[in-house]
Amino acid sequence: MEIRPKKGIMVTTLSIKDVNMIFEIRKMYEPYILINYGSLIPEDRLNEFYQIFSCKNADSECFQNNNYFYDLDSSFHMLIVNACPNIYLRQNYELIQTQSERFRYMTGNVSNNRLEETFKEHVDIIVNCLQKDWNAAAEKLLLHLDESKKSTFKLVFDSMDSHDIGF
Repeated sequence: MEIRPKKGIMVTTLSIKDVNMIFEIRKMYEPYILINYGSLIPEDRLNEFYQIFSCKNADSECFQNNNYFYDLDSSFHMLIVNACPNIYLRQNYELIQTQSERFRYMTGNVSNNRLEETFKEHVDIIVNCLQKDWNAAAEKLLLHLDESKKSTFKLVFDSMDSHDIGF
C-alpha cells in the first residue's frame, strides 16, 4: 500500500522480488522460533492441528474451501510465531504475513495435490514438535517453506499465462 498525499491510497503490486523476500524472512524467522521457543507452543494446540492435518477425507471442509485452508495454514504458522516472546520479531512477521496473504489471494486457488502435501508437511513438523525435537521440526519447516515457495511461483506463472494478477 502506498499513501499519496492529496491523492489517496494506492494498493501496490507484488513483484517476484517481494515473494522472494517474504520467503527469505519466513525461512529465517520460523525455524529460528521453533528451535529457540518451540517448547512454549501449547501441546494441546499442536494436538489439535495434528488431528486437523491428519484428515485424509477429500470431502472435508479443508479440501473444499480454500479460505478455510488458508485460515488453518495461517493459524498454524502463527501458532509457531506467537511462541516467540520477542515482540519485534512478531511485529515484523505480521508485516510479511499480510503480504503473504495478499499473494495467496492474488494467485488464486491452491491445487488439491499441494493441499495434501501441505497437510503431510504440517504433520511432519507437528510430530517432531510433539517429540520435542526442535531441530528436526525446523528442518521439516524449511522443507515445507521451500515447497510453498515453489508452489507460489508455479501459481504466479500459471496465473500470468491466463490473466494479469498484478505481478
